[in-house]
Amino acid sequence: MFNVSVLPLKGIAIIIFLSYKILLLYVIPFMHIAISLFIPIILYRFDEGMKIARLKDETWVYLILSSGVIISIACRKLIVALINRFHNSGEDIKIFENELTNYMLSEANIKLMIYFFYLVYLIVFNTLIFQGRSYFSNPNIDKAILQSFVTFIAFERIIVNLKVLEFRPSKLLKYLKDSLTNN
Repeated sequence: MFNVSVLPLKGIAIIIFLSYKILLLYVIPFMHIAISLFIPIILYRFDEGMKIARLKDETWVYLILSSGVIISIACRKLIVALINRFHNSGEDIKIFENELTNYMLSEANIKLMIYFFYLVYLIVFNTLIFQGRSYFSNPNIDKAILQSFVTFIAFERIIVNLKVLEFRPSKLLKYLKDSLTNN
């Protein structure tokens, strides 16, 4: 009788647990982006208060987005470790969540997410451009977002090319030393 009366509570607990895991799938990537944008936004707020650089808003949009996506790729392991550190669950669940976080925030998934967001923005941007309008009151902000995407593509191509490049500083130093001693 007790097991039958507790069955609805067990069902609710399972639904809450599964809802938490599904919500975690959505929250993890946004936590990664938020952490990536944190430093550039802090620098913007500092400059806004101190008036040091006196940059235009569209320049700040470009710098925040460009540095944010670069940080999200370049510092991915550090950000994943930071996100994993904030899980406050039991050990068994924590291990599962760390694996889930590592999977969700793989380099390929982060790049896919960045490309997806830029694609959606490009569709909106180009549709509005063809209608003679702008999403923002300042059309230069649209251009700044577009240029940040171009910067991200250039950065991403550099990373891809560095992975296949067989450049080693130690080998360069050996060649330099050999060339100096053979003269």
